[in-house]
Amino acid sequence: MTNELDYESQRARLLNVNVVALPGGLQDHEDVLSDSSWIPVPLSRDLPPTEPPTLLRVLGGSPLLYKGRTNSVVAESSSGKTWLAVLACLEVLENGGRVLWLDYETNARDFVERVKALAPVDIPDEWWSRVAYLNPSHRLEARETRTSATTPPTTGHALRWSELVSSGFDLAVIDAVTGAMSAEGLDTNSDADVETMFRLIANPLARSGSCVLMLDHVVKSKESRGLDARGSGRKREALSGAMLTMKVTSPWRRAIHDSVTGAFTLTVAKDRPGHIGAVNDNVATGVVTADPDGSLRIRLTSSDDVVIQPDARTLEAIVSHLRTYPGTSKSGLEDELGGNRDAHRNAREWLIKAGAILVTHTGNSHRLHLDEVGLARLGL
Repeated sequence: MTNELDYESQRARLLNVNVVALPGGLQDHEDVLSDSSWIPVPLSRDLPPTEPPTLLRVLGGSPLLYKGRTNSVVAESSSGKTWLAVLACLEVLENGGRVLWLDYETNARDFVERVKALAPVDIPDEWWSRVAYLNPSHRLEARETRTSATTPPTTGHALRWSELVSSGFDLAVIDAVTGAMSAEGLDTNSDADVETMFRLIANPLARSGSCVLMLDHVVKSKESRGLDARGSGRKREALSGAMLTMKVTSPWRRAIHDSVTGAFTLTVAKDRPGHIGAVNDNVATGVVTADPDGSLRIRLTSSDDVVIQPDARTLEAIVSHLRTYPGTSKSGLEDELGGNRDAHRNAREWLIKAGAILVTHTGNSHRLHLDEVGLARLGL
């Protein structure tokens, strides 16, 4: 065997390589070798089994988020993703746990207001001490160019990040993935850059035992949306836990005079451990109630047949228009009413299902007519 293939010769040669160190001093070569990911992991039949999900409780169903794994909730803008993450945050705080919140979209004041609005009781001062809130804007890796084949050196901020991760959190929220990648100078459409984001931020948190919840946006085009988040499909492929798509079925808004109720569904896009459900299973319905005092309530249930009565003003606008212009088409009604088309569409379908609107077909058009008996049953 030649010296070039001899293990001791190879080892000696490796020890002479200059190793990029973390800020604060050069790393010992032996430490670098002992920490290598190229050392086999000991296997045993006594390794603990995969734990079922434990966070984001659902009435009558399974919790939806796995600890020690990366999870994702994907939805359109303003669908309530952050509110859902705050709900998970409150579960952890109520049980005495710790939360890490990486906010790339708003600020600390907005976060505090959401927590206070959703909390069932006044937040004890002690709870805030168990939340580590950050607005990260500094890179963890110093990259002058993305074309270099060498591993970019870490920055001084990486040491602070490593210390924070090692302190241990029950829940770590990344709000949102696009912002996190932008802060690192990464491209959301690049598989390699998505891998870099997981390597720098998400995976270290999961390895530390945190339930990692990553908030992301759906593809803009509804026709080509599929199951993936906006950007590289690697966002879904790299997840080690669950990915849920969130869809608003009945819009809600801030309440002014009367309480406003809306709803959304959570559907499985991925469940690597397999404890939640199959792809495309609707695993939870969220009922959201906004009250005039600024508080918000979210109830997650396993039932997918929850019926939410739309906003009274939206119903009145539809009824008033059809009394004046009977036979208006579905699209014509949305055009005439303007405003939130989704809200009007959901209210129209609710009235149809309740028997208050009859639909006739004229060619390709769906013409709408009021049924006064059905309206009377609804008190409209």
